[in-house]
Amino acid sequence: MNKEQYKSAIANAVVKTDGHKQMDNQYPNDDRLYTITTICYGDYFTSTRCVGVCSSFDRAVEIVETNEGHIWENSYDLVVVEAIVDNAVYGNIIGEDYWWVWEGDDDGKYVAIITPKEFDNTVGWGVG
Repeated sequence: MNKEQYKSAIANAVVKTDGHKQMDNQYPNDDRLYTITTICYGDYFTSTRCVGVCSSFDRAVEIVETNEGHIWENSYDLVVVEAIVDNAVYGNIIGEDYWWVWEGDDDGKYVAIITPKEFDNTVGWGVG
């Protein structure tokens, strides 16, 4: 990720007015976990950090959309939730991701967006 990709992803974010709906489980014999990763690329501070791992999609969405624990921290304008499977090496990333962008100032909120084209082929935000 570079600064231009980050700024473009925010500037060109396409809001999903109906929010995110959980994708069908492609791996019915595997339990999915959901990583929550916040992303910031600023002039003085650049960071990605996994702020949580949830056992349910609904819980991950709740954390993001309520800004639980103040995960925005006045800096992290993008959030991605990715589904992973446990007990797998290299194959744990399954290509199921959900994105949000921060809208507003201090009293703002995260709003659901489609996957930014700048990060369409980037996976593993929460597991490195």
